[in-house]
Amino acid sequence: IEGPIALTECSSTAVQCDQEDSCLLQGNWQRINQAVMKALEELSLTEMTVPVSTDGVRTDTLEFYRETPGTPPGARTEG
Repeated sequence: IEGPIALTECSSTAVQCDQEDSCLLQGNWQRINQAVMKALEELSLTEMTVPVSTDGVRTDTLEFYRETPGTPPGARTEG
């Protein structure tokens, strides 16, 4: 893998996000990006090719929520 790694635009060194001035999450995305980068630095490409056991690890998906037409904004129902 070559080049900079960034999960979001604000995680990279050259910020180009239109929401930068008002975003309350920018600092947290940078922390998350740094944690991912540290994990990747500690893992070799050879190690990435070895299958990982999922025993004891939750692998189910998060429940999906959607807004239902006619409900107040922000109200969610299971979908």
